[in-house]
Amino acid sequence: MLLRSINAVPSFRIGQCRSCSRIVSTLPFRRPRLTSIGYVSREWNSRITAQRGKTVYPERLLVYHVGVGKTALVGCIKVSTIMAFAFACLVVAPSFYNDPASPSWAPAAVIAMGAFPMIFVASVSAPFVSTIHLHLPPEARISKERMMRYTQLLGPGARLEITAIRLIGSRKTVGTRVSELRSFKSLFSIADLKRVPQKQAALGSSWNFQQKFYVGEKEASKRSRAPGAWDNIMRQIRKNSID
Repeated sequence: MLLRSINAVPSFRIGQCRSCSRIVSTLPFRRPRLTSIGYVSREWNSRITAQRGKTVYPERLLVYHVGVGKTALVGCIKVSTIMAFAFACLVVAPSFYNDPASPSWAPAAVIAMGAFPMIFVASVSAPFVSTIHLHLPPEARISKERMMRYTQLLGPGARLEITAIRLIGSRKTVGTRVSELRSFKSLFSIADLKRVPQKQAALGSSWNFQQKFYVGEKEASKRSRAPGAWDNIMRQIRKNSID
């Protein structure tokens, strides 16, 4: 009897443990709510990432635009002076040369008169700028406030793309940095801005005819995608000229 009672006890305990395991296994499992700092930080980072994904401005922001009409007008004037010079050289000058009654200096005078408008327009309107684009970092593309703040606090590495009109009417794009631009005044040209590369600035030489531009159109900033941004950039350029 004693042995039977002893043997019965373990079997009863084993059966009880198995029944407990069944009860525990049938209970619904609930994940504890995370309230730790790590959970909050992950949620905050996800919100910031989602906010950065929504950009208001492109990477190349148009900050200066004179308009299609004025750009086409300047291009047509330049092309017309080239055509007038070609007409003087190919048609008018040979007719004077073949005419026995005309003086010997007449062909040369005709060529010079035909070349004068082309040279004048090329020297005066060569730096005419049609558009300027500013490269924006990702954090400055989220909202207008951040974009304007970036233009107010431009660093030396801020990049610009300046598009000017060539003599033949085509466009030429020059990539530069804000730190390389200086305000400029000339008696023989309409240029009011010049580019001084870092190498030339180190040597103390800033003369380069092809690196002078005209950006004096006041309405050009209003036609851009960010009115007022070019005014902030020009303040930084004037500050570079003083320094």
